[in-house]
Amino acid sequence: MGLYQKEPQKGITKLQYLLRGSFLLFLFQLTILEARHFSVLCQL
Repeated sequence: MGLYQKEPQKGITKLQYLLRGSFLLFLFQLTILEARHFSVLCQL
């Protein structure tokens, strides 16, 4: 029973890491786009 319970948890943690990584990348891209937009507004 213990072995069966450990395996899905590993898969879940991998999914969590993937989701967290993609979310961080998404936030990073958003901040870059907003910074670019802000710099363009400042130039105007």
